[in-house]
Amino acid sequence: MAGTSTIRRGHSLSTDPVEAVRELYDAIFQPDMAIAVFFCSTAYDLEALAAELRLRFQDLPLIGCTTAGEITPVGYQDGSITGFSIGGAGSRAASTRIDYLGDCAISAGFLAAEELMGRFAIGGPPVSDANTFGLLLIDGMSAREEVVVSTMHWGLGTIPLLGGSAGDDMRLSNTFVYHDGAFRSNAALLTLVQIDAPFRTFNTKHFRGTDEKLVVTRADPERRIVLELNAAPAAEEYARIIGCDVADLSAEMFGERTLMVKIGGEYYVRSIQKVGADGSLTF
Repeated sequence: MAGTSTIRRGHSLSTDPVEAVRELYDAIFQPDMAIAVFFCSTAYDLEALAAELRLRFQDLPLIGCTTAGEITPVGYQDGSITGFSIGGAGSRAASTRIDYLGDCAISAGFLAAEELMGRFAIGGPPVSDANTFGLLLIDGMSAREEVVVSTMHWGLGTIPLLGGSAGDDMRLSNTFVYHDGAFRSNAALLTLVQIDAPFRTFNTKHFRGTDEKLVVTRADPERRIVLELNAAPAAEEYARIIGCDVADLSAEMFGERTLMVKIGGEYYVRSIQKVGADGSLTF
């Protein structure tokens, strides 16, 4: 059954921040907008982009993050900005930010979820997994996603959570989330969205598992560094398995021959970031 909630999508391929924001705003603005979300390349001058976003959207609820490639209404792009808005009388949204991720308490995710659930409990329809979902945008270089997500689930209960990590066009240097008119690093944004239209969460992947198994025999989990696989230097063993030399390992190779972990019958990609000087693999 359809509701009153509406979704508008838009994008801009312009490299000029002013033109790009104007085109995005014109495409996704709608009355009674509950939330607007955008994803942008770090090829933009982010200070100029933030200034134009503030000017165009003013007090409208707007969040976003930087990317490593954008999925737009016209397909995959690089160096662009894309986004969507959710509005209508049957929609509402609220966001909260976790700062200083590197030093935040393990309970930070739970407290963020609890705060938003409390705000949604005041007025409006009761929250349920049929009408509400959570959206997480988080600094992709923080290495705190697992901790934040796991504790958020305590506070959200059965409310589905989707989202991902901000990127920086594969520079692996500085990634940002956008909130309250500025791009911020070392931060995470949790948003609760309630709509009166049916929805579902899903994921897609274009990999399939093989019979080849690797066991992590030495690692530094806090820094996501695997030192050994199958009791051998990690990069050396990975290269042997995929049939190349360690010197030939690259981002393209990592993407084509990715490692996966099997949990509950499902495969989940574990992306390699780089090879260390000591023969380790950083994820």
